[in-house]
This record gives sequence, structure tokens and C-alpha cells, in this order.
Amino acid sequence: MLRGLAVRGERRTVQRLPVASASVSGGFRRLKSTTTGASNEPPIFTYRTEAEYERAYRFSIEQPDRFWSAIGNSFHWFKPPPPDSMNGRFNFDPAKPGGVYSRWFDGGKINLCYNALDRHVLPRTATSNGYGGMGDTVAIHWEGPTLPGHPPTEIRTLTFSQLLDQVIKMSDALRRHGLRPGDRVTIMTGCIIPELLVTVLACARLGLVHSVLGWFGAQACADRIGDARPKLVVTCSGFFDTNISPPHGPETNGLPPVINSKKVVDEAVAIAAAHGWTVPNVLVIDRFGTANTSTSSNQTHARPAAYKTALPLKELNWNTKRDIWYHDFISSSSSIQNKPLTATDVPCVPVDSESPAVILYTSGSTGKPKGIVHSAAGYMIYSATSFKYSLLNGRSVSDSADSSSSSSRDVYFCPNVNWVFYGPLCNGTTQVLLDGSPFYPGAERIMQLVRKYRVSTLYPTANALRQLAVSDPALTIDPYLKEEADGSVLSDLKMIGSLGEPLSDAQWTWSWERLARKQIPIVDTWWQTEVFPLSLSPMFTSVHSSFARSRLMIFVVVCDV
Repeated sequence: MLRGLAVRGERRTVQRLPVASASVSGGFRRLKSTTTGASNEPPIFTYRTEAEYERAYRFSIEQPDRFWSAIGNSFHWFKPPPPDSMNGRFNFDPAKPGGVYSRWFDGGKINLCYNALDRHVLPRTATSNGYGGMGDTVAIHWEGPTLPGHPPTEIRTLTFSQLLDQVIKMSDALRRHGLRPGDRVTIMTGCIIPELLVTVLACARLGLVHSVLGWFGAQACADRIGDARPKLVVTCSGFFDTNISPPHGPETNGLPPVINSKKVVDEAVAIAAAHGWTVPNVLVIDRFGTANTSTSSNQTHARPAAYKTALPLKELNWNTKRDIWYHDFISSSSSIQNKPLTATDVPCVPVDSESPAVILYTSGSTGKPKGIVHSAAGYMIYSATSFKYSLLNGRSVSDSADSSSSSSRDVYFCPNVNWVFYGPLCNGTTQVLLDGSPFYPGAERIMQLVRKYRVSTLYPTANALRQLAVSDPALTIDPYLKEEADGSVLSDLKMIGSLGEPLSDAQWTWSWERLARKQIPIVDTWWQTEVFPLSLSPMFTSVHSSFARSRLMIFVVVCDV
């Protein structure tokens, strides 16, 4: 049972602690800062050896005020928080006046989208904390499912400037639609597509509280809609079920089976309405070109001709009073007086540090799903910080004199929807996104993407590593380890992470011996919805396997076993 969770109405709200103790009972406790004066410990958290890591870790434990001050100051603030609020203000005694609360960076104003996009695109200056000048740097490489027997047919690459341009258009459309800071938006696309990132970042730009759902049935989706009470639900027309292995029959034109996601959302919206909440509008992303339009706003990329027949328009049960095509929604916001929209036209909305930003839902496996409300500053800063120090080994674009250089950039690949937003983007990391299973049409797909994009950080689920290990005798990953003339080898990997359930001894051993080649660390991470993102994680400094696996301490976290 986690302590440190306050109750606001019927929703449990995460209370971020500066130092946590993951004991046998799972409790959290506050460690008293031992700061008594000036310290020789510099608030610089780079490390290359175990001794350097221990020094930086001890600094974060003993002087959390200075630690969080240094971390917080690396982000852009529209209004900096008072120095005495950096380490949090909290009370866990319900008997005291004010009840239980926890406030981080209280009194400051920040914006998640600005820190994820705008500051990377703006020119680099002496006061930009090492960020900026990355407009032409690739933010995402995206690929759709590879059809059996064909090369990849859907490929999109967006630079930070291009991604920002799309976010600005979407933000303007949401603003014109009447959404205001604090309004809620529920997003359930069922697939990872660029429009998903655009929608999330546009919500953040305007201070909208957003909730990204995995794939649920109608009732589970309705439960979450009824809880969040959104003014807008965003989905897509449908997506391919790539968990079903090829070959596929003539009834699908050789395509994977299609799941009609709009139909599921329609049912969920109807259930929610019957229980007291009517969703005003449903925004639908045209995944297959079903809308049969030739407008340039809809033709974001080339699609296989067979996609047109994947999901007939008549099967979408279009509600003209409620449903809106995504491409129609943003097309009215493409320009002002025939000039492209800029960040000045649609500025980021500064929000209070403690303003609700993101709702994450528990699985509901032990009862009714609970919406966990994460505040703007705490969620963003901890997402970016834990990502940087656990999955990038302390590196970020600000550490390089030339942040746009492709030869020194990190490329991150995680086929999981929760890990493609603020952690990677706030660190200026190039991401590889994939729509569908990383094992479709075969187990070698994930290795092809790692090699093609020279991925440096691979962060799959434990189940994905298990599937890869099972397929190894047939797959024979050795061809992906051989050096080519262009240098694009699997050895570009600097780290292999794992999320979800803990790795078994057999899974870890296979990953270490075969995939990591006993040369790079395997980082087995732990987190929960209530304390998202990372709570426990090896903080690796070398390729030494025992160190990479046994150190279950991210900065400011104490593990008592």
C-alpha cells in the first residue's frame, strides 16, 4: 500500500516525495536533509564510474534542496518558484490543519509543451541551459506496420520544427473549439501514430488536462470517460491488429485484421452518457484514408492502396452532430491572413506548478480503476529527470556543444505508449515510433528498426524481450551484429532497458549474453501508475553486469530491503 497519496474528491492524487523508501511494506518516508552549510558536493550529476555515481547519489539524498534546485533550474520557467519550494512542501498528518498535501515547485509557472518543443527550436543562447538550435534535428522517426513480403510502406520523419508546427495548428484548433486551461481531453487511439503526440503536446500547450488510454473495451473506456468527464474524446478510425501473425487471407487483401476503434469509442460514449456524462465531440484521426478526401491536410504520407478498403466509411457510423475528422479540425487553423501560424500566434499557456496536467489510470485489476492526477511541474521534471539519468546515463542535448549533430545524438526506441512523451522530448532525444507490434510480421522487425535508425537506447517490455529470446534460434540475431560499410551495426546500442514485470533470471541472462553481447548494461526498471515515471532503476556507469543489475536506486530514492 502506498502512502503519501492524498484524496481529492474521488480521485487519488500523486504526492511526489523528495526521497522515497521502498520497504517490504511499500511505504514512503521523508528523509531529513542534512545540509548544514556550504558543501563541496557540486550539483552536477554526470558520472562515469561507480565512485562518481555514489558521490552524486549521496548528494541527492543528503541535500535534496540543492539537488532539486539544480534540476529545476535546468527547465524553462515563465515564473520561477521560490527557492524554498524546490524540495517540496508537504504534510502527511491528516490531523494537522490543511489535511494531507504535497506541493512541488509551488508558486512557479511552467508549460510542458514549451520544455518539450519550443526551447529546442529556438536559437541556442548563453541563457538557454544548453538547449536550442535543434529545429532541423529529427524528433521522431515513425513507421507503420510492414506488410508481409513488402518493404516498409508508411514512413514519416518529423523534425522538432515540423512537430512544433503541427502542434501549433492543433493547439489553435482546440482553442477555436472553445477548450480552455483545465478542461479535460481523453485520448484512445489504439495505436502509436504521430497525431497522438501532436494531440498530447497541443493539450499541454494550452494547459488542458489530458489522459492517454491504452486499448480498452467499451465498458472500461466508458468508466474512464465518466471519471475524467472530458469535453473532447480523440480516437482514430481504426488500427491493424498486428498481434495476429501472417499470412492473412484474401478477405483482408493480405492486410492484418482491422479493429474498428471508433465503434468501440461510440459504445463507450453511449455508456458514459447513460451514466451522466455526455461527450460533446469525438475527434477521429483518419488512419486508413477512409474519408476519401484528397485535401492536402489529410494526405500526411503515402499509404498503400489497399488501406482504402481496410475500413469502409459506412462502418464508422458517423454522427454528424458530434464527430469531427481530425484533418478537417486542423485545416481551419492552418494560417492567419494566409501566413503560417507561429508559436507567437499560439503561445504556450503558463500554468501553476501544481495545476493538474495528466491523468493516468490504474489497471483496475484489484477494483475500480482510479484516476491518478499528476501536476504539471512535478510530472514533467521527474519524467525528464528519471529518463535522463536512468535511460540516457545522464546525457542530454545540453551536454553537447553541437546538439544538432547526428553523429553524437541518442536515438530512443520504446514500443510503449506511456514512454514516448515528456521524458524523451524534454531531453531533446530522437525517437523511433512504431505503429503495431514490434514482432510483426516477424520477430526480426524490432532488430531491423534498431539497426536502421542506429538506436542507442532500446526500452522494450519484459514480455518483448521474452518473445525475442524465444525466437532467437530461428531469428539468429548474429546478422544484425555484423558491421556494415556505413557503420550501422547493433553495437550503436548503449543501453537496453526493460519495463513491466521484472526480468526473470533466464530473460536477463539471455539479454546480457546475446543482445547486449556482455558489453552494455541491462537496466531493469520499476514504476507504478501512482508514482509514474521511474521509481527504482539501476543507475549504470559501466558495462559491469552486476553493477548494472543490482543498483536499484535512482537519485533521491532509498531502497530498504
